[in-house]
Amino acid sequence: MKTVKKIVSLLMALIVLMFSTSILSSCNVKMNETDVMASRHYVISNGMCVFLFYENAAYWLSQYSEDDVDKMGFVYGTPMKEQKYNDSKSWFDFFYEYNISQMKNLLALCEYANECGVKFEDSDEVILSKKTDAFNSMVLVSGAASVEAYLNDLYKGFTTAEDVEEVYRLQLFASKNSENLTAEINAQITDEQINAEIEAQGSDRNTALSKNIAYFILDYDNYDETEVVPTAEAIISDFNTSGNLTYDSFKSAAETYSAYDFVDDKNICPGDLYSEVDTWLFEQAVVSDIKYFETENGVQVVYYYSDGEQVYIVKAENAAYEKQLIVWQSQAIDETEFRINDNFYNEFNP
Repeated sequence: MKTVKKIVSLLMALIVLMFSTSILSSCNVKMNETDVMASRHYVISNGMCVFLFYENAAYWLSQYSEDDVDKMGFVYGTPMKEQKYNDSKSWFDFFYEYNISQMKNLLALCEYANECGVKFEDSDEVILSKKTDAFNSMVLVSGAASVEAYLNDLYKGFTTAEDVEEVYRLQLFASKNSENLTAEINAQITDEQINAEIEAQGSDRNTALSKNIAYFILDYDNYDETEVVPTAEAIISDFNTSGNLTYDSFKSAAETYSAYDFVDDKNICPGDLYSEVDTWLFEQAVVSDIKYFETENGVQVVYYYSDGEQVYIVKAENAAYEKQLIVWQSQAIDETEFRINDNFYNEFNP
């Protein structure tokens, strides 16, 4: 689902790359011959690993322009094992190592979620079902004869529909713990770290105020395409007519009309959002304005409910957060015991 954020945060970029197991296991999970990696409670099967190998590689490549990818020597469609990354390794070797590191990062996040008491609820099963249904619909719209045929062709016979569902299950599970992780990282950041980031900006400091927004999504999976815009217009009209647009009333509308979680995005800076939303928020809107924006997946109803901190302070805090997150992850990985069986990579030739 496309959100109003233009740049995915480091945390969510990591959470998106998740792995498979039984969410509620409470002892050392058994590792079978067809599994690649396991921590105490979570195991990654061959099929999960292959699915995520492609997802991770695609994400890494998406950060560069086509020209930059060409200059690096990567050729789409050519087997990775036949392409040189450098004198000592192939592109397959590079993405193999990248995938292993992401697996470790994210299994550590899963273990932390388990420690924090995160549970997979019935409401999460509903969201998971919608996600897998959307994936299946996307596959069939692409012209594939079936979901099974699509997966077999794209993932070399390793990945099944059950593997994809388990990826999505763990993505959702880990995302439920983001508040705990954010709170822990913020508690570790010192004033000295933030001041150092402010000093690094030099004299070029943006003293304008950032923006606090909330939004929810009316998606095409739950609304007919002809109903989405009129529904958004009716919601906004009701708020304008009643004069009862508050943070709480907007959140209540989200719970009524949207199948997805209400999103509260604080301290948005110029350039953080898609251009249409960015222009509206920073050049046109005033506090308490509400507007909808059409996307390829539905409509986002956005509410600008207050101003935030000064932009230069937000940028310093974000920079300190990202650095501290890396420190936290490194420590979490060091404290997590991993079991690895990657012999199947000899059979895998992407």
